[in-house]
Order: sequence, then structure tokens, then C-alpha cells
Amino acid sequence: MIADTVESTVFAMPSLGADMTEGRITKWLVQPGDQVERGQIVVIVETDKSDIEVEVFEPATVLELLVTEGDLVPVGSPIARFTGAGTRVGTAPTPAPHTDDPTELRSTAATPQRRSHLTSPVLRHLAEELHVDPDRIHGTGPGGRVRRHDVESAAHRSSRPRITPRARRLLGERGLAPTTFADQGYVSGDHVLAIGLVQQSPQPIQPATEPTNEPPPQRRTRAETMRRHIADLMTRSWDEIPHFHVARRLDLGNATARLVEANETRSLADRVVPGALLLCATARAAARVRACNGWWRDGGFEQSDVVRLGVVLSLRNGGIIVPTIDQADQLSPGEMMARLTELVQRARQGRLRTSDLLEASITATNLGDLGADFVAGVIHPPQVAIVGFGAVHDEVLAVDAVPTVRPVVHASLAGDHRAMDGLAGSRYLAQLQTLLDGPLLEDLR
Repeated sequence: MIADTVESTVFAMPSLGADMTEGRITKWLVQPGDQVERGQIVVIVETDKSDIEVEVFEPATVLELLVTEGDLVPVGSPIARFTGAGTRVGTAPTPAPHTDDPTELRSTAATPQRRSHLTSPVLRHLAEELHVDPDRIHGTGPGGRVRRHDVESAAHRSSRPRITPRARRLLGERGLAPTTFADQGYVSGDHVLAIGLVQQSPQPIQPATEPTNEPPPQRRTRAETMRRHIADLMTRSWDEIPHFHVARRLDLGNATARLVEANETRSLADRVVPGALLLCATARAAARVRACNGWWRDGGFEQSDVVRLGVVLSLRNGGIIVPTIDQADQLSPGEMMARLTELVQRARQGRLRTSDLLEASITATNLGDLGADFVAGVIHPPQVAIVGFGAVHDEVLAVDAVPTVRPVVHASLAGDHRAMDGLAGSRYLAQLQTLLDGPLLEDLR
């Protein structure tokens, strides 16, 4: 038993996407007393899109696991106590001593964030409208700052009943939804059993009717739930963000020639594809045109200090997921290719890590391998830009006043008109061409 007097840090349920409000603990890979190293996977969390391998970012010792396997835990709520920092993802102050309270009550019982984090008058007004106690809102922004999403998530959590693990199991066995008890603040196993007794009580005899062949209602599959979340997020984007689109045809003649030359010296497994070059250019252009790299929050533009590139990946069973490449502007084309290969493999196996899901500052989508010539993207809020690439194909261009067949790709940028104007978008696309004509090719080695 580890003494409670040891200084500890809470390991909290991380936010693994803008549309995530909760995750289910699938499997703990550590136990109290275990030593963990930087980058070690400690728990697997099930979300609507994937099973996420949650890792730590500093060496630590596990003091206590606050939730059990199978528990559904809101984002930002404590799930374990570690010595040291343990993780930089979703940390929170040390909670009150662990009790045997209902699952959702225990998982939301983190020490309140400081009121000073709710600095925006707009968010304070929103909290009042939704009847949310500001001291009970967990901020997921830099330094614990509260965002609009945090206020809305807190309101959603406070409206749900607190359900014990036994009650949740019984609900599942009986095919009942937790909303059956929407008017109750606390649900125990006895409450669920009582519902069963009522259903089994004698009923008046009803006239015979023809049997129906209607199948029983089915639970949503992960793909269906993912599709619903995508729909909600994209609807929010289209409703809230005043989009504008700019496009440019990029000449890939120099880049393709250099790429062929560089790949001749590489093994088949290490060869760089044009898509990796385009992602490198996307990230480096974002570092140069910083108006495109950041988020629109609380009525203003928040510029990112680093380039975290979100990459849209399609999944075999349908839907998409957008993992993130941190400090993508610092990667060479070869490094980008290796990172992209890892991401695709883990995403399609449903085993992404928390380090793959840091909040992106700009996103790229490439539908060229599916035959699309042009992509007009929809911005992933709260980001302010998304870059789209179509297929690489040959077109006739005037090169030194001579008609020449060259490989080209049509690039687009969708921008948030609240944060930038078309001039910034045009400058961004110009930087893509500049990078693909020279500076980026110097790193193809």
C-alpha cells in the first residue's frame, strides 16, 4: 500500500477529439505500485471512433486507479493518481479520497478548477444560461482555460443521471437506455430491477393481433455512431463558420523529378510518395503564413505556436478519423513518410495513441488516390483552415512560353472569414508552390 501522503498528480481522461465528451475504460495495463516510463501505454480507452492507447509523457509511479474497466468517464475527469507529472494530457488537481460512489459521480468528482480560468464574459453568460456552476467546469485549454466546448460538456454531464456499475450492467442486459431514468439523479441496480418487476406484473388481456415481423431495435454500431458525430461536427462547422475557398493549380514538375531521383537510392519500404511531400509543404506553409495556423475561440483568433497537422484518414468500415502530426513543419519528407505510414497502420487497426490525437492547428485532406481532381474542404472547428489536394495528373502548362506537359495537383484552402481574408489564403497557396519548387526538395535525401 502506498502512503496517501506521497505528493501526486491526477491522470485525467484526455480529450481525444473536438466531438468527444466521454470515453470507456477498456483495459488497464498498469496496477498500483507499477513504475511507468515516458511513452509507456497505461490504459486503453474506447471512443466512438477508435480504441485509443493512452500513454504517459514523464516517468512516474502508479498510486491508485480511480475507475474500473468498463466505466464510462467524462473528458477531464480523474481516472488515476500518479507520482510526479505522469502525463501532460488532461491533468487536473488531486481529487478527494476515493469512495464507492456511483461510477459517474466518482468520475466527475475532480477538485474544481479555479474560477479565474473562466475569463470570457461570453462564456460566463453561457454558463449562466445552461445553469452550470463555473467552479465545476474543467478547462481543457492552455493553462486550464475554459472553452465553449467545456461549458457545453459540463452542462451535458450535469443533466445525466449518476449510474452505478451494477445498474449499467443490468440496463445493458435488459436492452434499456440510461435515459429511462432521465428524471432521476441517481440510479442503482435496484432501480433497474424494479422496472423489470413492473413490466412483469399482470396486465389486462388484450385482443389478439396479427404477429409483426418487426426486428427489435438495434444498438448503433461504432461506424453509425461515428457517422452521427461527423454529421454533428460538420453541421456545426457549416452553421458557425463563414467559409471562403481559394484554389490554385500547383506545378509538381520539379518536385516529381527530384522525388524519382531520391527514391532510386531508397529501399522500397522507405520510398517517399507525393502525398508526403504535399503534407510537408502544408505544414511549412502554415508556419510561414501564421494566420492559417490556429483556432477561433471566444470571439477571437488564437494563433498556435507550433504546427500540429491534422491528417484526414478514411477507415475501412466507413467514416474518417483525423490523427495529428506534432511539429509537422520540422519533419523532412522522409520523416513525414514514416510518420504517415505509422498513423495509417494504427488508425486502421483502431489502436491510435494519445500522442496521435493532440489538437490540430490546421488540417489537410487528400482525395487524389480516390480519383477526385478537386477538394473543397469543410473546416474542423475550432480550426480556421483546411487544405485539400486532388489527384496528381498531367496537364499542359506554359513553361518559358512553351506548351509543356507537367504533373500538377489542384490545391484548395477553406478559410474562416472571421480569422482571415482571401489574401491570406492566396498567400498560403503561393507558399505551397514556392516550397515545392525548391526549399522542400533540398530535404529529399
